[in-house]
Amino acid sequence: MTYPRKHRGYQYEGEPRLVMTPDGVTIEFKGTQPVMDNGLENAALISLFTDRGWWGNALLKSDEQIGKTNFEKVASGTINIGMLAQTANEARLALKWMVSLKIVQSVDARAYNRNGFGVDVEIIITGLDGSSKAFKVSKYGANWTSQVIDPAQARLTP
Repeated sequence: MTYPRKHRGYQYEGEPRLVMTPDGVTIEFKGTQPVMDNGLENAALISLFTDRGWWGNALLKSDEQIGKTNFEKVASGTINIGMLAQTANEARLALKWMVSLKIVQSVDARAYNRNGFGVDVEIIITGLDGSSKAFKVSKYGANWTSQVIDPAQARLTP
């Protein structure tokens, strides 16, 4: 039996799509079926959030290696104009391998502080056919830091 590529607008071929959450990453389900990655989103997220020194790089050629930037560390810093510029630069560097391997035409990133306490990074990936796809990752460091210092579960009373 063959399954359709799409059903009710959801992609069902490929690998499960990773979705960013404040606690890390999860997989989205529609009914009992995982929604699949329909492009380069998983590759971009893994590239952005892989720490330096990832052991898997020992198996890859230099231009294929990931985790070579300080994206997450920079995005977690004190919010100012310089930090936003550096966060965008780190995102571009983290995804540079996609252009080097000619998987995509270009990658651009823009970091901004929309609401005063978080960082949003918009990634624009232009495919070899000239079509563009944008996606956004958000980091709300103050909320995450507060949760570590004063966890919500510790404040709950039985």
